[in-house]
Amino acid sequence: MKNQFVKCILPLFLWVCFVSFNIPEVSDQCNCTPKEAYRLVAKHENRVHAFPEYPAVIDAQVMNSWKKRYNHLTKTIGRKKADMTKERLKNCPEDSIYRFDGYVYTIASNETDCDLHLECGTKNSRIRIGLEIPFEQCALQNKILNELRAAGFKTSSKKNKPVHIRAKGFGFYDGFHKRWELHPVFEMEVLDDF
Repeated sequence: MKNQFVKCILPLFLWVCFVSFNIPEVSDQCNCTPKEAYRLVAKHENRVHAFPEYPAVIDAQVMNSWKKRYNHLTKTIGRKKADMTKERLKNCPEDSIYRFDGYVYTIASNETDCDLHLECGTKNSRIRIGLEIPFEQCALQNKILNELRAAGFKTSSKKNKPVHIRAKGFGFYDGFHKRWELHPVFEMEVLDDF
């Protein structure tokens, strides 16, 4: 009974927490100082040329399939103190760079990590995955925020018309939220088909 409660209620609770950290309409992401250290090295990988690039463009459904496929590697990663410093995992999406095509549905940020969190998915699908632009890329965060706002996206709203984006970043398993993401994202563009 307890496990069923955790499986059903915990994801809903985490989603509510996520969307509660909306970004004010006028903010400069470069004025944020992070206060967290969860898998800091893995989340802020910057050796772009040291990792292979996956040959195809992926979407939210591909990333969602990683959960089951790589569960044997990720089932031990959580919020324990020992997990805080885990390096990138081998023989899974964490050892590659991916190009992503999809739609942004919501955006959030908070002072804990200062990363820009984008909830993305395919058009007309309920499947959502996370893309995160790290605080070190605050110029990219500001650029994307400005482009999304120019497209009519309200960063303080949970009900937006989805905006088409393309991004490039590292596969990353977030044991805090128990899901796969692209993190860090180091390239992103808002497409003008809105």
